[in-house]
Amino acid sequence: MKILYWAESFWPYIGGVEILSMKLLPALIERGYEVSVITAHAELDLPDCEEHLGLTVQRFPFRRALEERDPIAILKLRKEVKRLRSELGAHVAHLNFAGPSGHFFLGSAQLEHEPWVLAIRSPLPPRPTGESLISRLLQSADWVTANSKAVLADAHHIEPSIVGRSSVIYNGLDDGNVQPASLPFEPPRLLCLGRTSPEKGFDIAIRAFARLLGKRPAARLTISGDGESRGELEALASELGIADSVEFTGWIPPHEVLHAINRSTIVLIPSQWEEPFCLVAVEAALMRRPVVAARSGGLVEVVAHDETGIVVPKSDVRAWAQAIEALLADPERARRLGERGRTRAKRI
Repeated sequence: MKILYWAESFWPYIGGVEILSMKLLPALIERGYEVSVITAHAELDLPDCEEHLGLTVQRFPFRRALEERDPIAILKLRKEVKRLRSELGAHVAHLNFAGPSGHFFLGSAQLEHEPWVLAIRSPLPPRPTGESLISRLLQSADWVTANSKAVLADAHHIEPSIVGRSSVIYNGLDDGNVQPASLPFEPPRLLCLGRTSPEKGFDIAIRAFARLLGKRPAARLTISGDGESRGELEALASELGIADSVEFTGWIPPHEVLHAINRSTIVLIPSQWEEPFCLVAVEAALMRRPVVAARSGGLVEVVAHDETGIVVPKSDVRAWAQAIEALLADPERARRLGERGRTRAKRI
């Protein structure tokens, strides 16, 4: 079977969809499927076409054409992609919706012989008025999947007609044969992992950690990731007088993520946006790490309050500090939550 896999962003870019794609697609190839990828060019200088781990990856300047509102470029791209899709002759297409390239997906569709699945892994806007891109995609898809009940509910709100042709498929991961280490309490090590961008809320974690240090002066906070807000976060740690207790590691490669989690006592996920799922929460659970997480979107489906972690209001710094201290003060509870988290994650 030939599969067309369409993603707004693809490896070597790093994010939830990109990581999942590089686990799913090689596994499909091992099972005898033929997979072609269509994706968008972004800021990296990457070839228009390349072979990667048995995948044929084709990149197009979708974003630039739309941002420049160039009708000639848009029409040219639609023709190029339509020709390519005709040549590929895929038996099924899989669109990972995360941005405007969906316009080109619809404009080049081979509707007469190519059924397709729309996979939604990001928050959706409130119900739009008129004919929006997401409405058109939802109406056209043969099946719609979402990575959480929260995201699927948003899709149902926008397009009620998909209720009978939609389902939740949670993002699943394996432990990569990395064995969970014992939780370290001397000293306690807290970890934030992900893009250092405003929606991730790492400033909340830093402020909560500052409150905690009075009781736990040996505690350490590690922020692993990079992005637009890193400088602001470093400045905040300095302003609060805790820079010596906060480590910024920068980006770490995917194969190091579970090892980084294994060195922590608690994983903090203070997301300030409507988190659709959160792979970090699953990775933490696989390593038996208790999680303190924001009450946000699909995150509450991944972190079960007082079963695998503690769920707190998004931006309540005091509640964050109290939740962290509650786990550090009760190591047995922290270990119990971690154990339950791993058992639950194995079922996802």
